[in-house]
Amino acid sequence: MRMRREIRPVSFPMLIHALAEEVHDDCLLTMAEATGLKYTTLWRWERGMTDRYDYGIVQRLAEHYDIPVEELYALIHADALRRNKGQRVVIPDLSHRRRGPKRAINKLVRRRLVAHVLVSARTT
Repeated sequence: MRMRREIRPVSFPMLIHALAEEVHDDCLLTMAEATGLKYTTLWRWERGMTDRYDYGIVQRLAEHYDIPVEELYALIHADALRRNKGQRVVIPDLSHRRRGPKRAINKLVRRRLVAHVLVSARTT
């Protein structure tokens, strides 16, 4: 799968966030389904909560997005060096994200749509 634009992340969590945002409409669940990776793995990766990375899983991510696995491990290694120096790994701001699957339509819009359909059905 080719990405729509070039993504230059500063850390592995930022890469995961950029892929989810750019390719999967900012939805990790959709990303998990598309890649075949566990949602919880992607969740931990995006928050920088993983100390060890399974080579097979990282390789599947690289193959799915057509990213050289060496680039992914370069980011992972850079993050490990930051941690060893006592520096923080750059993680994305996830304050806008809600738990659970992404809603197709806002509840208020859905209510108005249903009300419009009911009114239209009465007048015909």
